[in-house]
Amino acid sequence: MRFLAATLVGWCVIGLQLVSSAGQTSPTGSPLNISTEWRVRYEDRNCTSFCSMNQKDVQDELSRLRVNLSTHFGQNSQVFARFQYSYRRNHQSGSADTQEKSGFQQLYLDTKWDNLSLRLGRQELGYGDYRLLILSNWDNIGYTWDAVRLGIKGSSWQADVLYGRPGMFPTSTTHPVLYGIYANVKPNPRWQSDLYLLRKEVIDSGSQHRIWAMGAQPSVRLSQNTSLTAEMALQSGKVGSKSLKAWGYWLRLEQDIPRLRNTKMILQYDFASGGNPDDSTLHTFDQFFGTTFAICGRMGLQGWRNMNSWRIGVSGAPSP
Repeated sequence: MRFLAATLVGWCVIGLQLVSSAGQTSPTGSPLNISTEWRVRYEDRNCTSFCSMNQKDVQDELSRLRVNLSTHFGQNSQVFARFQYSYRRNHQSGSADTQEKSGFQQLYLDTKWDNLSLRLGRQELGYGDYRLLILSNWDNIGYTWDAVRLGIKGSSWQADVLYGRPGMFPTSTTHPVLYGIYANVKPNPRWQSDLYLLRKEVIDSGSQHRIWAMGAQPSVRLSQNTSLTAEMALQSGKVGSKSLKAWGYWLRLEQDIPRLRNTKMILQYDFASGGNPDDSTLHTFDQFFGTTFAICGRMGLQGWRNMNSWRIGVSGAPSP
């Protein structure tokens, strides 16, 4: 019944979007812009222990309805809001395992002054290859932060100074905090580099984790059809009463195939330190709030930690 209600609301909002968008010429020319996104997804799996029971049963039904609203005032400021209703039901457990969540997935103020910008409120934070800070669009809720982000821009560089806590995710037990600086330097068209210094604080099972991550991600165009991207990150801090010393890096070589439109060969190597949790000094790399779904598969069985892996692949599109 709730699923049907969400569906009906979605189509009503789509109708409202069509009416409200008629005659709009630009964001600054309209007092309010409305758009919608509705996604329905079904997932099927055997069970958490990979047994063969219930193979043909739909295990999870997921729905996500988003209504985006934005309004501009002046030439350099806007308010953006995304109201979201998400629904998940595990059909194997029935109504005993039904999750609903509604509220503002994003709600922030954007404003600019010359080379400075400010984003204040609930927002997404994603940088680089999302290995440490994620843009979780595949997730049914989406990872957001109640954060303040100050942007500074120069002629060949830009940097964000940020501080935040998770937004729509429950924080009563872990209380995560993130702050730091993430910058991009682009001295010429052939190469650029991300630079970052991030701090993570979180309480896990009564133990406080306080970790610094410092890293760089340079990208170089070796030739017209060949590019090389790498990332190196060093971590230090405390995990409970133990010290943490960890490191991770990866390299990706991409070769465009000119005769095949938008197609390229990929060769990649990933490494992240690991170790014994009983050691006095820990060496297991901490993934912060990132993901490796795009690299190690959508099942999420392997993160950027305790790994030594080669990857070879082909990426392309049959048309523009």
